[in-house]
Amino acid sequence: MRERNITAAEYKKKYGQTWKALIKSQDRLKSEEYGDRGILTTWTMSYNQVESQSEEAASLLKLWSFLDNGDLWFDMFHETMMTEEVSFPPWLSTIAGNRLEFDDAV
Repeated sequence: MRERNITAAEYKKKYGQTWKALIKSQDRLKSEEYGDRGILTTWTMSYNQVESQSEEAASLLKLWSFLDNGDLWFDMFHETMMTEEVSFPPWLSTIAGNRLEFDDAV
């Protein structure tokens, strides 16, 4: 709420809208399975906020969701990009080429 400078009432409204959109788009998620709606809606709202601020950070988050983030660091990407003929996706090239971009995305 602080990041977006919104009130609790605005957050609650956005939370409800996000929940409805999730359920509508995910037929396999029955509302009784997610009675309190907590974690799925919160994660989706948080991810959407990250994505709205930085597509690179959102893409990095997707990558890290499949990997152990403790094993990923700037130099691993940067050195690989500089020394080997590796084709990184544009979003990863952006953050692997600049420490500040990487730190900002993280």
